[in-house]
Amino acid sequence: MKLVTPEQMQQLEAYTDRAGISYATMMELAGKALADCIRSRARQSTTALFLAGTGNNGGDCYVAAHYRKLAGWDVQVLAPFGAPR
Repeated sequence: MKLVTPEQMQQLEAYTDRAGISYATMMELAGKALADCIRSRARQSTTALFLAGTGNNGGDCYVAAHYRKLAGWDVQVLAPFGAPR
């Protein structure tokens, strides 16, 4: 696994956007991947609580919650510092 700094991630996202994959699509893909990961790791559960921050990862939480909700899960999203920007 490679770790990147926030600045490096911004550069990678900007490059990806210029290559034709929009920020909205990146968020959708990240949120879907998160939802799939949660499903595979929480096989016995149908309940999820998402704690969303104010950055882009907070937006990913909302997408993941949406996919778990579509799958019939009971989901809640808490955003203690406000909605993502």
